[in-house]
Amino acid sequence: MPTQNNTVTDDAHSAQVRNALASALFDLEGELVDSADDPERAKQLLTEAVARVAQARKSTAAADAVAAPELVSAEDFAAFDEAGALAIVGTDENNLIPEGGDVMVTGDGGAGKTTLTTDLACHLAAGAAWLGMPVVERPVRVLLIENEGPKALFRRKLDRKIKAWAGTPLEGRLSVFDRPWAAFKFSDEGWRAALAKAVAEAEIDVLIAGPVTRLGMNEAGTLQHTRDFMGLVADVREKAGRPLAIVLVHHDNKAGNVSGAWEGSGDTLIHLTTHAHGSSELHIQKARWAPEQHNRKLKLTWAEGEGYDVADDRDYLGEIEKLLSDKHPRTVKEVMAKIGASEKTVKSVLLGALPLERIWKLSPEQAEAAGREKVAANGTYYCCIRARMHQDAPA
Repeated sequence: MPTQNNTVTDDAHSAQVRNALASALFDLEGELVDSADDPERAKQLLTEAVARVAQARKSTAAADAVAAPELVSAEDFAAFDEAGALAIVGTDENNLIPEGGDVMVTGDGGAGKTTLTTDLACHLAAGAAWLGMPVVERPVRVLLIENEGPKALFRRKLDRKIKAWAGTPLEGRLSVFDRPWAAFKFSDEGWRAALAKAVAEAEIDVLIAGPVTRLGMNEAGTLQHTRDFMGLVADVREKAGRPLAIVLVHHDNKAGNVSGAWEGSGDTLIHLTTHAHGSSELHIQKARWAPEQHNRKLKLTWAEGEGYDVADDRDYLGEIEKLLSDKHPRTVKEVMAKIGASEKTVKSVLLGALPLERIWKLSPEQAEAAGREKVAANGTYYCCIRARMHQDAPA
């Protein structure tokens, strides 16, 4: 019988097996009497009886292994200080890359994903802030799996990075999966076990691996496919017995989005694009444990030594609002000239501010009524809502 906590005791397990054996023997006895002159039939009955006992053992052992659900109050659950919540990149309140978390970096071919993740690896191994974001207070051990391209070229790229590194010495904390080259697959159970053993022995804290399509992800990338693949990734972490943070590198599809339904998997999704030679944009599309970083965009400039610097993080909306608060409606081109920003940036900020009613779009007649002296017949003008408060609201 089950105990009060719904687990099956050893005595109960034995009793169930004995009962199953007794029942099988009872049935067997009657059948054997009826089939005494048929040795083959008797042999078959004996085999079936043994199978019934074996099944009884299997089912009761399975019940034995299932622990009873344990329910605790929300207060007790939240108050428990459990290990595994450390921020590898970020802070306790804004944890962009959590200890034991899953992160994906995606972008089109040539966007600089390898450069970005190698730069991340060096900063983590040195314990240095990355792109203006704090990292864990201690240097961590990082393993790179570059599963695509010639080894010699990646060797040269990493050599340039290390020689140009001016931060805290890495001191062997950054490792590379050397042999066999470009052969590892999460889909191979043997490889998962071998990697987990290596991670445990080397005390690796962060694994950076890519591209996903060369790591055993051969399916189309439906939500179920991505979750199944992440289950294989998690198996390495479990076998290693460490809170291993895993950063996967993936390609975009033809539409310029992450290839596959990866938005529903993992903790953090980072998208990298290159707008012009010498500059890129890093978009944190998903940050499950970092609300302040979620949907944040960083303008990056290419730095010497295979790295990136963060461009000035300007508050364009604040600058435009301040400009338009002088009760002088302006066109997009006039705003561009005043704040020194591109047409794309200004239009994007204005379009984002209109639904928030922080900026108004005015017709030529409305602009003239608001105090503008010269207006174009087909012009479009903008002003800050604070400057428009005493005017008739535009349609």
